[in-house]
Amino acid sequence: PAAPHRHTSYEIILVLDGELITEDGRHPKNSLLVMAPGSVHAPRTEQGALMLVVWEAPVEPAEPVK
Repeated sequence: PAAPHRHTSYEIILVLDGELITEDGRHPKNSLLVMAPGSVHAPRTEQGALMLVVWEAPVEPAEPVK
């Protein structure tokens, strides 16, 4: 899993294969996620995933979302 992090700008994730799991649920192949500035998440996968990820700016470490 990725360490919890806060976005300082937008992040766009396109799941090309597999499944991504976030605090908002499970995102299968062909899902498009848009993380707004200030959002915090710690994405993970159980079966593996191939993704295209675009960050407009670096992220900051954050405490885990409860």
